[in-house]
Amino acid sequence: MSNLIFVSYLDLLKQRDRIKTTYNAKELKSRETSKFQSLGSLFRLADSMAEGDNVDKIDALQDFGTGVESLGFDYYAPLHLLSSPNWKIRMSTAWCLIGAAQREVARQLDYREVHNFWPDTSFCKAGWDEEVKRWAADLPATLNVQVELKIARFVGQPSRDALVFAE
Repeated sequence: MSNLIFVSYLDLLKQRDRIKTTYNAKELKSRETSKFQSLGSLFRLADSMAEGDNVDKIDALQDFGTGVESLGFDYYAPLHLLSSPNWKIRMSTAWCLIGAAQREVARQLDYREVHNFWPDTSFCKAGWDEEVKRWAADLPATLNVQVELKIARFVGQPSRDALVFAE
């Protein structure tokens, strides 16, 4: 007969090394200047942590939530962001949440001088705000698209408050 061994989450955390991240000067300037870029950076870290085991994924949720909270977003923002199934929806969701002043900051950064944590700069194109507003207005309670991101698979599609395009 085998003995059952119970290991608590806290015990597992004590045995693990935290993921250490370093940023170069361009990345730091981007994160310090723009909440939108800070969110992109938090996504990159969460994605790297999602490559690990379930403890890493739980840590990713906690670290992401703490990071989003420190940027001053509402309580529902981390759930909206982490449940985004692909980068396009992530970018649109973040764009809804950041507000007009931060949208302008993100557009005006010189991406030759600062790092862009997002896959592209489509948010700088004319008409992007209107496209995102239309998308958010028609957003169903559950997204019926393929989930491409591991952290989004882990989070799933829980119910959440409606996403609003912040002014």
